Amino acid sequence: GGGIFLQIMHTGRIGHPLNLPPNANLVAPSAIKPETTKMWVDGEGLLEIPDPKEMTSTEIQQNIAEHVTAAKHALKPVLMELNYIARMGI
Repeated sequence: GGGIFLQIMHTGRIGHPLNLPPNANLVAPSAIKPETTKMWVDGEGLLEIPDPKEMTSTEIQQNIAEHVTAAKHALKPVLMELNYIARMGI
């Protein structure tokens, strides 16, 4: 039989508001934008990445808790592997 692989990831400052759901914010542990990285946006091409909103300590803890909850939910069915990445753009 086949297996299922799931990756849970927070991209941090690497993103663009036009690639996010409506009213979502680009957030990261700090408000430092990447200097040379650009983000592809469908219909727009490569765009500069704007400054992310700096997360508060409470928001960071909430984000960690949300990832833990997601991993617990993901492991309820039978998964062969779980890969969690939280280092992007930090």
